[in-house]
Amino acid sequence: MQTGESESRRAQARSSSSGWPEARFRIRAANASPRTARVIFLNGADPEMALCRSRAPSAHVRVSGPAELHAFAEPGSGSGSTAAERLAQWAGPVDLVLIVGDEGDDPAAGVLAARAYRGRSVTISGLIRRRPGTASTDSRTSDTLRPLCTTMMLVNDTGYLDDLLDALGVGE
Repeated sequence: MQTGESESRRAQARSSSSGWPEARFRIRAANASPRTARVIFLNGADPEMALCRSRAPSAHVRVSGPAELHAFAEPGSGSGSTAAERLAQWAGPVDLVLIVGDEGDDPAAGVLAARAYRGRSVTISGLIRRRPGTASTDSRTSDTLRPLCTTMMLVNDTGYLDDLLDALGVGE
């Protein structure tokens, strides 16, 4: 009968844990150093860009917009070094790259960033939002970035990025 009692305690513990069964196994204060991430926005006016920039400096998040990346693609925009060398210096060491935008955004900045991080031990993830009212056939952005990304997430709303950064251990 003791087995039945422990089963009921486990069932009670499962039902009291925030609704997600795996939540009780997450480590909130890991003993490893925090991950660093570079978040590249495909649209400089993205509403989540300001939210991402407002994260605490200890969050280990570097935020870049498309204008920053397009400067590397312009010929003669440097002090003697090649665009590839400047891009490599810009890229720096990170654990994770997130390319964030909406379906229909120009993917050029994401392509440039993904190529800068290819060949390194860096996970490159695409987070593309599909806005209500956009044609379901318009997948130019995700189709262009998909071969360059380790993972591709197609979501329907904003707010996913902040939760994703927290779940990946980037921040706080």
